[in-house]
Amino acid sequence: MDIKPKPTLILVLFHFLNFNIHFLFGAETISANQSLSGDDTIVSAGEVFVLGFFKPGKTSNYYIGMWYKRDPYQTIVWVANREQPVINRFSSEFRISGSNLVLFNESNIPIWSTNVNSTTSSTTSVKAVLQDNGNLVLFDDGLSDKSKLLWQSFDYPTDTWLPGASLGFNKITKRKQVLTSWKSPEDPAPGVFTFELNTSDVSYISIWNRSRSFWTTGSWNGQDFTLVPETKRNSVCKVEYVSNHSMITFNMYAINSTAISQLMIHFSGQLKQLLWLPNNGWDSLWSFPRQQCQVYAFCGAYGSCSENSMPFCQCLKGFKPKSQNDWDLQDYSEGCVRKSELHCGNNTSLTNEKKDRFLELPSVSSPEDEESKRVGSLEECESICLSKCSCIAYAYDNKGCSIWTRDLLNLKQLSPGDTNGRTLYIRLAASEFPSPKKNKGKFVGVVVSFALVLISLLGCLFLSILRQRKNSMGTGTSVGALGTARGLVYLHDKCRECIIHCDIKPENILLDAEFNPKVADFGLAKLVSREFSRVLTTIRGTRGYLAPEWISGVAITFKADVYSYGMVLFELISGKRNTEICEDGKVRFFASQAASHIVRGGDVLSLLDPRLDGNADIEELKRVCVVACWCIQDCEFQRPSMSRVVQMLEGIIELNLPPVPRSLKLVVDSNQSIVFYTESSSNQSSQSQVPSDTSYVSSFVDHQISIVNVV
Repeated sequence: MDIKPKPTLILVLFHFLNFNIHFLFGAETISANQSLSGDDTIVSAGEVFVLGFFKPGKTSNYYIGMWYKRDPYQTIVWVANREQPVINRFSSEFRISGSNLVLFNESNIPIWSTNVNSTTSSTTSVKAVLQDNGNLVLFDDGLSDKSKLLWQSFDYPTDTWLPGASLGFNKITKRKQVLTSWKSPEDPAPGVFTFELNTSDVSYISIWNRSRSFWTTGSWNGQDFTLVPETKRNSVCKVEYVSNHSMITFNMYAINSTAISQLMIHFSGQLKQLLWLPNNGWDSLWSFPRQQCQVYAFCGAYGSCSENSMPFCQCLKGFKPKSQNDWDLQDYSEGCVRKSELHCGNNTSLTNEKKDRFLELPSVSSPEDEESKRVGSLEECESICLSKCSCIAYAYDNKGCSIWTRDLLNLKQLSPGDTNGRTLYIRLAASEFPSPKKNKGKFVGVVVSFALVLISLLGCLFLSILRQRKNSMGTGTSVGALGTARGLVYLHDKCRECIIHCDIKPENILLDAEFNPKVADFGLAKLVSREFSRVLTTIRGTRGYLAPEWISGVAITFKADVYSYGMVLFELISGKRNTEICEDGKVRFFASQAASHIVRGGDVLSLLDPRLDGNADIEELKRVCVVACWCIQDCEFQRPSMSRVVQMLEGIIELNLPPVPRSLKLVVDSNQSIVFYTESSSNQSSQSQVPSDTSYVSSFVDHQISIVNVV
């Protein structure tokens, strides 16, 4: 009797045979008979890191990369083939070949290798293992000394410095570990920025833009870098300096083994330390240089950088991005090029209308490589520049006459009245300036158009006034919220020193006749040097708006203002105070109820000021509610920065639902009454009655209702 094989048995056999070719998700090792292809991955033993193919952004290119397993955004910390992508990941293979890890593309051509020269190792005994610290190691399993590595990814970092890795210089091999930025968010190819050990003085590390060093950590004093005090106060990881006969290195170690962090050189040229927060993604603990426009030549040639604009870079008038695609990807390094060529050399034979002219550019920083000329007037300075075909700009002020004959780099747009600003005159082709004849025609057209528009507007004016009366409160709320956020961004990020206001509340936000908000009353403000991110100070502020860290006595950051701003947002939404006295003498804490309501997905219109009669944009209202809830998180690391708050309110950043802050959740869950006196005088005492069985609630409520207004 013939026995036919069962389909189930055949299927099991198929999977068994297939395992020898492509191993399943979850393994940590690549052996001789295994390879990565398609969606295959390997995972470190403790399920910390994943290695596999990834595709950045909207591109069609695939790379072998590494990321944290917990990170749903798949933030890449290491890339193998950053300069040689593959198109079809299913027909490409990452496997052992000889003594090396090799990536073969869809045409079976090796495009990346570990390049190990070993005569003793064979393909059958060589293995690659992904470790829990993010180090991909290659070793010969046939050797008695398994700790002797053939190759490790820690020696070849991309843009990220992970805890357990080193940055330094090998005196024997003359090789350095260097962090090199991505070219753009969608291109892991080497960018223009590097973070590496300084060769002339090995006691500090510098950020470079190609061959130009523009920022340094300061020297190592045995505990921290002098210009990065955060390395000493860091509660996530620590840095140690090692110098011996064979190497000079800075080693980074994790202090908290449960915390997920990384230090990276961003494609923007800033060095950032990031901490992973399960409910908020990656949060920046600090970044250097602190301001984006301090990054050398960030906007490239003929690009102007401004901290007050978004995006930061703009081409000068008469110029356009050299690569619009790169600019769309926030890669401004190639700068700008002229829209129209100059007519230099032919100026004598040209009419005045066709000669090159100069565009006035006030309040800008002085570009580098200037040449000084001795002249007595603005006209003479202009004449000298115009006579030189190589001259592209000039300036004349109390510093004398300066001309520039090379590409304009490091231009920064400064605020009017900034003493460091100069008025620059940029040379442009005559075609970049409007013609007088065209101006006359345009003027007539504008007058006619204006008359027609004016007639139409008069007809709608009355209806517009009626609508504005009804919507004025809602409009003022929306504009006031965003304007106040921008004001705090200026205090925290744009001033020479970081200013923590310490007393953000509705009374300190003034509105003019057009509802433009002004942050006022800096009597309790604290000035923080840019060299520090925290400051230890006595408790100050107003009850109901104080962040939880005030009661713990720890040093505060600008995130204390973020918390206060979140409380103000809730009051803007509801049109009433967050604390409301009921008829029975109990106090209703609106923020706790609102946060719980938002997270549960309740109807946000029920939170809106009843005087608006539900007249509000639902999506905008939801966004403001979610932002407010993020701002009042107990942990300061979970709160967004004010610059991020602005992006949230503008809808630039997609929002996730936040958790209910623990302190507020305990208040909501508690059935006990919360009673306290509500006099506003800062000289009167306060009293509270809180649930006796929940010390955290007691601490929080005491903190919020205490009358604190003391410097």
